[in-house]
Amino acid sequence: MGNNYKIKLEPTAALVMKWGKRAFKKETPQKFIEHLDLSNGTELYEKCHQICDWYEEVILNRKFFINDFINSEISNSDEEYLIVNLAAGKSPLALEILEENHDRIDKVLEIDVAGMDKKKELYDKFFPEYSHKIKCITADITSSPMLALLNNLLHEFYNDHPCIIILEGITYYLNKRDLEKMISSFRSAEKNNLVIVEYMVPEEKLSNQRKKIPTQIFNTIKEYSGLEEIVTYSIDDLSQIFESNDAELKVMNNMMQIEHYRKGNNQYFRNTEEGWIECAVWRI
Repeated sequence: MGNNYKIKLEPTAALVMKWGKRAFKKETPQKFIEHLDLSNGTELYEKCHQICDWYEEVILNRKFFINDFINSEISNSDEEYLIVNLAAGKSPLALEILEENHDRIDKVLEIDVAGMDKKKELYDKFFPEYSHKIKCITADITSSPMLALLNNLLHEFYNDHPCIIILEGITYYLNKRDLEKMISSFRSAEKNNLVIVEYMVPEEKLSNQRKKIPTQIFNTIKEYSGLEEIVTYSIDDLSQIFESNDAELKVMNNMMQIEHYRKGNNQYFRNTEEGWIECAVWRI
């Protein structure tokens, strides 16, 4: 594995990385991205760019929210954290978090349905100073064995550790039943787990001029990925699932709020109805 070794990403993964790579500010994740071949996403990126030439703002906002929340949560505590990134893909989020908070993190678990062995090899070879704290698991995050394993980890091995669980870029592909199963496996008697959820709001919540952007973007992505349908959730839908598991909402931000926090002004999202993505955190 030479220094110019690269992992070739699937079209949709490459697309999201093209949109989101500027969100990773630290040197280590930037070096990781250099080992990713994003060429498979070029055609898809250009098609999406024709639909909305500023779509990367959505991805940069959601990544800003997640990173900012995790950093502020960890920096305000003197405990060691377990981070669980579900459907982690080739995101360098683990490296971004570890570079900032190395001593406050016990372990980062990254779980996805494919490609995690190659990712771990990349960590071991080029990022050994962080790799020992990252565990890569290849598994379907909705499967009963995987959820049982997570449940065991949270309730036995990490019972006394606060845990942050990340659901980024995945709820659009999870039906309500699977999501409910997942959420129930995160419950803790001590309520020391935090679940970050990024989700797409139902079309009826959007202004008419904005509805077509997510519809066209995701229809284009569906053609490349073979996905059948995109699942949306309102904050009420999610609250119902979480509250039935005795969880409480800690924070919810829409695109207008996140853009303002990130940039200091509102350029693309001037009101609530203009954003189709929201981010929320529950304590469970």
